[in-house]
Amino acid sequence: MAIAIHTSATSTPIEVIPLADIDGDSLKPATAFGSEEPKLVDGRPVFSLPSIVVRMGGEVLKTASVKVFTKPGKLTALQPVALTGSLTITPWTTRDSGTVRLSIVADGIASPKGDR
Repeated sequence: MAIAIHTSATSTPIEVIPLADIDGDSLKPATAFGSEEPKLVDGRPVFSLPSIVVRMGGEVLKTASVKVFTKPGKLTALQPVALTGSLTITPWTTRDSGTVRLSIVADGIASPKGDR
């Protein structure tokens, strides 16, 4: 079950904090599990954001991953950015541990001040 919301409809933003500088131009489309084929979400490729921390309402989401439809520009380490546009949050579990994880897909990202 996926939860779809728009960033303008929530007062609790989801922040992404890069742990290292990320050059959006160097990101390649995510691949499907166990394949070299591009991972498609709603028929479109997505880009995984590596080395990040996800925070929602001040709480760190330890088991969340983030993908975006639009490649970001350059992201600076430890500078929070906000997810923009439509968000789809999909919970899933691992077979071995049963840990609940969140997969978050957003249209894009921007700094909280709206500039990139």
